[in-house]
Amino acid sequence: MSRPASLIPWDSNGTNSTQPPGGYQTDGWTLGDAAVSAYDNYMKSHFCDWLGHLRDYTISLALSSWAEVATSGAIAHASGDFDHEQNALVCDGTNCHYSVDGGQTWTSYGYSNDIVAHDRAGVWLGYIGANDVAKATAAPTSAGAWSLVATGATSINTQIGYVCVCDDLKHLNGAWWLVGYGSTTGNPGVVLKSVDDGATWARETGYNTSSSRLKGISYGGGVLVVVGYITTGPTGEAAYSTDNGVTWTAGSVAGSPTQFNAVDYGAGVFVAVGEGGEIQYSSNGATWAQATADAGYSSGFNDVRFEFGVFVAVGDGGEVQTSFDGITWKRRASSTTDDLLSVAIDPANGQAIAGKTGKVQISLDV
Repeated sequence: MSRPASLIPWDSNGTNSTQPPGGYQTDGWTLGDAAVSAYDNYMKSHFCDWLGHLRDYTISLALSSWAEVATSGAIAHASGDFDHEQNALVCDGTNCHYSVDGGQTWTSYGYSNDIVAHDRAGVWLGYIGANDVAKATAAPTSAGAWSLVATGATSINTQIGYVCVCDDLKHLNGAWWLVGYGSTTGNPGVVLKSVDDGATWARETGYNTSSSRLKGISYGGGVLVVVGYITTGPTGEAAYSTDNGVTWTAGSVAGSPTQFNAVDYGAGVFVAVGEGGEIQYSSNGATWAQATADAGYSSGFNDVRFEFGVFVAVGDGGEVQTSFDGITWKRRASSTTDDLLSVAIDPANGQAIAGKTGKVQISLDV
């Protein structure tokens, strides 16, 4: 199972803390139901990633203190993010849910964002139905906070000449990026870039792989990396750019991966994860080597994130594995067999947040 589109890493600019917190203990993943009484002390600036058919969330101050927080309506295949002021937004293409108290209570309103992301400087973008882009510079507490900046004669499909079925939206290295594939001859992988907060988009034509499905994008060390798969096969693919997306070169992946679902950068390496328990790492995006998932895990990894000195990869069957260097991995106990579809790490305290169908698991011990 692949992760849904647009899982948002917190450190979208590839600027990561390299110092782990004292005394990492990452075995203590659990799912509980005790009430959270001091959540404001927990979340200073970040919370991410609600996935699946989200009716509620589980948030935690400690491994022994958890709460399920209900939204005011069900959310399917949601995209979520936090801004720089502890405000949360989750959207699913029909409705958006907004929280001003760290995810404890939610207000819902109708709006068609399929993917949302924040640039950590005051701008929200929403990707709508493979065509339009909306922008909010104030807290998006209602539909009125959004304005369409790319629509109609200026929609994405009009600007590039065909529909982009995009899977990831991030703000990286001073620009907004959308990746996916195009509904045109050969269904090529598509990398789109905007430098004016979503009003105009240019396809980076240096990337032009036919029958490609791009699933994720990351940036670090002056290099952009995209990952996904070629539908013929299928075969996992990676490509890299050293000139901020103008020209792209295919990376040399190791072995025979079928599909990469996510990529992130940290500790001097890119790590890509995917189907069949696949983990690969690269210092430059050009040459990749296989790492071995712990405990013989061979199902699908759906997401990977790096922050606070640690990678966390999550996958089907409740899988959680961590690594300090992207090479050596250790399985952690997640206390669930549900598919974990997303993960994010709070750089303020190292807490990991893993999204599953309907809920979120959180560990303070990462």
